[in-house]
Amino acid sequence: MRLTKLNRLINTQILQGGMGVGVSFWKLPRAVALRGQAGTVSGTGAALVVPRLLQEGDKDGSIARAKAAFPIPELAQMVWDRYYHEDGIVQNKQYKSIPMPDHEPKELKRALLIFSSFAAVYLAKEGHKGLIGINLLEKLQAPHLYEALGAMLADVDFFAVGAGIGDQFPKMIDDFYRLEVASYNIDVKSGDGYDPGTYEMTFDPKTVISRQDFQRLGIEKPPCLFIVSTPLAAKAILRGMKGVLPDGFVVEGDRAGGHNARPRGDFPLNDRGEPVYNLEKKDNPDYEYFRDLGLPFWIAGESCSPEALQRALDLGACGVQIGTAFSFSRESGILLEIKQRSVRDGLDGKYDVYTSLTASPTGYPFKMVMRKGTLWELKVYEDRIRICDIGYLREAFWKKDKNGNKTIGWRCSSEPIEDYLGKGGQIEKTVGSVCVCNGLMATIGLGQYRKNEGRREPQLITSGDDIRFLQHLQDKLGPDGLYGAGDVIDYVLGLAA
Repeated sequence: MRLTKLNRLINTQILQGGMGVGVSFWKLPRAVALRGQAGTVSGTGAALVVPRLLQEGDKDGSIARAKAAFPIPELAQMVWDRYYHEDGIVQNKQYKSIPMPDHEPKELKRALLIFSSFAAVYLAKEGHKGLIGINLLEKLQAPHLYEALGAMLADVDFFAVGAGIGDQFPKMIDDFYRLEVASYNIDVKSGDGYDPGTYEMTFDPKTVISRQDFQRLGIEKPPCLFIVSTPLAAKAILRGMKGVLPDGFVVEGDRAGGHNARPRGDFPLNDRGEPVYNLEKKDNPDYEYFRDLGLPFWIAGESCSPEALQRALDLGACGVQIGTAFSFSRESGILLEIKQRSVRDGLDGKYDVYTSLTASPTGYPFKMVMRKGTLWELKVYEDRIRICDIGYLREAFWKKDKNGNKTIGWRCSSEPIEDYLGKGGQIEKTVGSVCVCNGLMATIGLGQYRKNEGRREPQLITSGDDIRFLQHLQDKLGPDGLYGAGDVIDYVLGLAA
């Protein structure tokens, strides 16, 4: 059954990148799939988007449709009862808190993760038979068991896993497909004299759905693609899978948006303080290696053009993955005014992106659009009062509890500095560390209101470096100053008039 979906995917030339938080929630991937290409929901942060949309009153009724289709009604009802506001949230009122991911999630958090992941995939697949996948960042480990199950309950067509070595995913997917207990080992940093290690999280899907109800859904097993930057990462995944071949790869270059892989070894910085990649040697993506593996692969980063697609096909790839061009499109979840400004700045030559080594608490390089009024601007960054109340980028660490027993704590380099240091964090990691979670939520119009500051959270905009595609799409701009996802597809496939 997995091969049925994989064969359809292999014959797809364009994968839409799964962009979080909420940039590709469901409207964008659905639009891409309707045009015969592969749409990708961002699973990362879906459980942040759903409860805030519910508090906004579920204005388009989409979450209600997902709730009606969800095969575990009591879980959906739990989420609905906690967060739904029929009349929407009052202006300048804070959103309700959302339980932060950890190694021992309570019932509400599990329900929220499972239902939100289902909702995003279900809505993206609603009313058509096109391909819809889900993207998850391996580094954000604690929610994976529940996000994966939710996506599978919606019959997701594929997984795309990046930002880490995701070799645990295929077995987890297989266990859930057989409705057996699944596990995921999360990384735990050293602390209180304990060496770094792992903690095994487990979840039995039969605690929420019976085998009979699960089989009645007629789910097909989804394949899993791994997003890597070099053969080194691919080899690590191959070793971890112990002889079982992956379903395929997305080979992503350093010019892609969001999180990038770090350059290997020691690396220089350019005159702006950005990492310099040695693409001829140690950071070489070596597409020939992936071709010779005989596995499907797609090329990402600076890939939005007919020429890039043809080059990928000539190198033996199935096609390309495209993110930034879709993120500017009418269907993406980014606020309208941000997209309009991005298109204008790009066409006027005023659009610039900075690759920061310090912004993301994950430790991965992170692309930030250099725009005043956002978290890129030093004054905005310094004026913001540090708080960690979403917690998706926290790291686990060993500690002793009040009785002296070994347990797990959670910390983030962008939380209040004294709190972070009190948990054994290093002061140098706090310098330039940005609250990516809150910043990205603000960019899709769901930023938290801060009473003590009298404003909503400032935005954080991420993007790839290459925006040359705008020159070819400017004649497609509508009265709203934007183009559609279909225009991107037409351009890359050479179908544009």
